[in-house]
Amino acid sequence: MSINNYIKDLLNIKDKNIVIDTENIIVKKIKYIDTKFIYGKLTYTPEVCPCCGHVNESFNIIKYGTKICKIKLPDVSNIPTILFLKKQRFLCKECGSTFSAKTNIVNEYSNISNDVKRKIAV
Repeated sequence: MSINNYIKDLLNIKDKNIVIDTENIIVKKIKYIDTKFIYGKLTYTPEVCPCCGHVNESFNIIKYGTKICKIKLPDVSNIPTILFLKKQRFLCKECGSTFSAKTNIVNEYSNISNDVKRKIAV
């Protein structure tokens, strides 16, 4: 098991498309509180366009840059943890729309992970 998988297991990240940058885990002080910054990348090949429903058989959906999202994760050893996730952007050549890669650790248009939301609800 690689160190990437150990870190993902520690953070309770089940998405296989996320790769953690193990060389770039930093602890910084933010307002006198130690905060852990973890950097990762989310990319995959989409099967269909969410806008027009076109199936990606002839590579009509292409990679179109990235977008960095700042996601609040549950505390690790009582240290606040933030994941900077570089999400892949895609362009559908059929309808001309762009969209981002999606993951199950955070809802679309949100920057608080689902685990933190569940922890607050309890």
